[in-house]
Parts: sequence; structure tokens; C-alpha cells
Amino acid sequence: MNCRWCHGPIEATLTVADILSFRPLQPLRLCSVCLETFQRIPKDNICPICQRLDTKGAVCTQCQAWQQLWPNETLENKAIFYYNHEMQAFFQQYKGNGDYRLADSFQAPLQAALKPQPKQLFTFIPSAPSHFEKRGFDPVVGLFSGVVPLVSLLTKAETPQPQAQKSREARLNTPQFLTFTGGRRQLKGIQEIILLDDIYTTGRTLMHGRTCLRNAGFSGDLKTFCLVRA
Repeated sequence: MNCRWCHGPIEATLTVADILSFRPLQPLRLCSVCLETFQRIPKDNICPICQRLDTKGAVCTQCQAWQQLWPNETLENKAIFYYNHEMQAFFQQYKGNGDYRLADSFQAPLQAALKPQPKQLFTFIPSAPSHFEKRGFDPVVGLFSGVVPLVSLLTKAETPQPQAQKSREARLNTPQFLTFTGGRRQLKGIQEIILLDDIYTTGRTLMHGRTCLRNAGFSGDLKTFCLVRA
């Protein structure tokens, strides 16, 4: 198999952990050279909530603001990579140019990070209808569909300007654009929801998703996960 990014050959190795995981293994889609160009998030010197870098392990100012808005919530977002130059180029090709061939590029690291549990549900931030029509696919679904079972619960309204084109302040002030359109029966018996997105920037979109799920009556644990932390 060839690398999704550089198109060179991939040399796969099977580890003891892979064998003992008893999970279907996702073939590697990126070669080791390309994978190393994407900056992984370290374990230290990051915000414990959103993984913002260079906080010396303290909660960053933005997460402190979210905590004031959600004082009774345990906020937690996990990601695998930072939004460096190579990741920017990847998303330009994947989302900007609509290259669906890249959708499964990160299945192996995502599979290692996300391990479905009983009474757990994975849902996602969907594309707006016009973006879906333009690309022909939902980029978040593309990233995660081969990794965990996805349940569609939210619908995204059209907005005058995409979040990616807004300033930080404009992102934070964006009014609610998500609606809960799932069935409440889908939440019955669920103890934890993992809300998925592709990139975490300010957390505004995921907080809108959190609001929808809470207003729909979900009272269990609610966490968020993204491939990338910008």
C-alpha cells in the first residue's frame, strides 16, 4: 500500500500491543516519514482541558472562561495533533479541495486513541448542507467513520461565514447554529457521549454541540475529541 500523502510505499510492522489488542487493525495509510511531519501533542506543558501548548500544565484563559459558563460541567477535549504547517496543507487538500481519498489517513492513530466502551455513544459536528453539497462528503464523518460507530444527532444551519474564516473573537461570539435532530430514544441507556470534530480552535462549536445535547436531556458524561488542536 502507498502513503496517502506522499504516495510512497508503506512498510508496516506489527507490534505485540497490536496483537494483544484483539481489535481489527487498520492498515497504515501514512508512511512513517509523513506521519512524523504532523506534530503530536505532548503530555506535558499543556492545558489539561483543551491541550493548548505552553501553559505549564495550568488551565488556559479560554478554558477558564468556559468553566465560568459551565460551572457544573467537567470539560475535557482530547486531540492527537497540533495544527502545524503540514496539517494545514493536509486540511486544505482534504476539506478545501474536497479530496476524499485522504479521509482515512489517520485511522491508525485515531483507532489507538478511541476505544469504544459499553453504554458509550459517538456523535459528531456535521457539515452545513451547502458545504456537504460542495464537497460531496462530510469531512468529520470521513475521518471517524472507519474508527468508531457514529450516530447522527445534530444538524448544522447555514451561516453567513464559515468558522474557519472568522477571527478568534468572531468565532467566540458566533450564535448557536446547531440543532438536536436525533431521537431521544437514541440517548436512552447511554452513560457517556463523545462529541467529535476535526479541529479544535476556540471550542465554540463544540460548546454549541454540548448545549444541544444537554438541552435534549442527556445528563451523563459528555466529552469532546478532535483530530487536531489549532
